[in-house]
Amino acid sequence: MYRVIVLVSALLLVIGGAVWAGQTDGVDKGRPDVKETEWSHNADLDVNPPGGCMFAAPSQVLYTLIPDPAACPAPALPRRSAFNFAPAGQVDALANLGDAFFINVYTNSAELLFSLEGDPPVPPVVGPVAVMFENTAGGFGIHADHNAVANGDPMMDDLDALEVYQTGGADDANCYSLDGDPALAGDGGIKYSVRYAPAGGLGTGYVPHSDIVNAIRARGWTGTAVDSQNVDLDGLMVRDDPDGIWNAGDMIIFSIEGPNANWDGGEIVILPFAGRPGSAFFLNHGGHLWNTAFAVGTTFSVGTEEVDAIEAADTRRVPSLTPYGLFILLGLMILSGAYVIYSRRKGVARA
Repeated sequence: MYRVIVLVSALLLVIGGAVWAGQTDGVDKGRPDVKETEWSHNADLDVNPPGGCMFAAPSQVLYTLIPDPAACPAPALPRRSAFNFAPAGQVDALANLGDAFFINVYTNSAELLFSLEGDPPVPPVVGPVAVMFENTAGGFGIHADHNAVANGDPMMDDLDALEVYQTGGADDANCYSLDGDPALAGDGGIKYSVRYAPAGGLGTGYVPHSDIVNAIRARGWTGTAVDSQNVDLDGLMVRDDPDGIWNAGDMIIFSIEGPNANWDGGEIVILPFAGRPGSAFFLNHGGHLWNTAFAVGTTFSVGTEEVDAIEAADTRRVPSLTPYGLFILLGLMILSGAYVIYSRRKGVARA
């Protein structure tokens, strides 16, 4: 009988511990370990030598080990040049064919990272904010300010493209978009919004501009033919099969530069290749749709609606001993103790 009592008590404690461990305060605590970051500046910048101060350089993408620990200039900073997509032009979106947590962010099981046009300060922070996050419950905060991205560099003004979860210091962003989604020579007269360049340089066309226009039109965009020529993909994530060709099984998440017709630039759209354009839908994250009705400026207390970079990060919930979890744990402990005492007294009485 004693062994049964011990077994039951242990079981109750295990259950209690499990309940406690599952308790959180509803907040995704702490920033995920997103340190290796590739990004593009508006306008594009470069550093020379690595760790030096930044200077203007069209088509150049930068790498930073966040947080950038020392002010410019200083030797051996973790900020350096990454891929150069020359002779393409101004880079305004970055991605990898296999972007981490792509599926998770669109199923609302990972944090959304995003940047806003002009990197506005987000109260109560006074200085510019390069990257924000929204957790799965709709809470939000700052992932990286300008100091974290380029500490003390006077050229830092507006981050407008982002690729995170690079590993081992190797260049990771192999998809990009250009400001204005221009038609380029060599593309057979097709205008592309996304290009694939696994080793930098111009690369090849990936997602046609017409697919982006048709997708947003399917989601209520009312622009004219002239407006459609001005549609500019602005934020990007990619999930490819991965052959580097836009075909069955592929998906992208994107935003466009706003305002354009009845869209303000705060919309985030998911576009699967299959069934396009009717298969396009708005991202549902943090308890709301990222559509035109969602007021970016009001929600985040900023003076812009435009999302100009998109990424995702693993949601890591850290257990916390809430009063609810504490009461359950103590209750189970008391109950198991009382049962042991009762059983022993019952045994003595029988004797």
